[in-house]
Order: sequence, then C-alpha cells, then structure tokens
Amino acid sequence: MSSSLQDFRYIHPQSVAWGDMDALEHVNNTVYFRYLENARLAYFFSLDGMSIMRRHGCGPVLADIRCRFRAPLHYPAQLKIGVRVEEMSENRLRQIYHIVRDSDGRLIAEAEATVVCVGLEGGRPCPWPEDLRSAMQDRENPFC
Repeated sequence: MSSSLQDFRYIHPQSVAWGDMDALEHVNNTVYFRYLENARLAYFFSLDGMSIMRRHGCGPVLADIRCRFRAPLHYPAQLKIGVRVEEMSENRLRQIYHIVRDSDGRLIAEAEATVVCVGLEGGRPCPWPEDLRSAMQDRENPFC
C-alpha cells in the first residue's frame, strides 16, 4: 500500500473516465469533488451507515469541503481514495481523504470535509446514531 494511504483503514477504488477530463486533457478540478463524494458515501455504506441513519431518521450532509491538488491526473487511471474520520463530535465529523494513483502510488490530492448528521424531518443537526458512532470509532481507533 502507498505510504500516503498507510493511516487509512478504508480505501475506496475509483476509476477515471474519459469524460472526467477537460479541454486541457487532465481531470477537471470539479470532478475530484465527485470522487470524494463517492468515497464518502462508500465509507458510510461499508459500515451499514446509510441503513442505520435511515432507521434513525437522519442522514449525512456535507457542510464544508476543501481540496488541495498535488499532481495532474489523466485518463486512463485507477485511483485509491483513503477515507478517515479524524474527529467526531455529537453531530458532526471531520473526514480526511487522500487520492492516490494506483499505478505509481503518487499522491494526487488531499481533502478534508465536515459532515453533519441531520434529521430527515426538519433538517436540523442531530446526534450520530450510537451504533454508527461505535462502528466508526471501532474502525478509526485511535483517530477519532
């Protein structure tokens, strides 16, 4: 595993599509945010988190996201996206992401997101369901 991914306990595979490139023949910066969304949701699905949240009448909402681009990316490429919960409070968490090119292990981008647990009725922040919180802590120990 790439040294850029050694601290990540969840790795999401991602393929670069031809249509992800822009007129300059590299992956457009906006596409990285779709890759991060794919990885974020896959992380929750891997813990049965989306089902748990639905049962509790809540869901994850992206509150903030930042990305630092390290190297250009071109089609074709296979990526590995490391996802880690760095901090968790009652109703929000901070995730860290590393996007790494699979062929050479090069770090392509680093990102950070704040995700809030929100009630489906009323749209107000609510606590993470305890079973999901526990599953994330079990996976992420010692990070969160």
